[in-house]
Amino acid sequence: MKFKGNLRLLKIEVPRGGSDVGAQYSIHTLPTLWLYEGGEIVSTETREIIGMLSQVK
Repeated sequence: MKFKGNLRLLKIEVPRGGSDVGAQYSIHTLPTLWLYEGGEIVSTETREIIGMLSQVK
């Protein structure tokens, strides 16, 4: 995967036991990673995203 611009990582704290944010975004496990490109979700598979990010130079 090639990035033409900046790569921005955002961390949102979701307490265990549920929260409004967790429910709103259907977060069931921690950690949850989502990869966006151009405002669209590219992947929600944590292992796939880690693999993609490990290839970024």
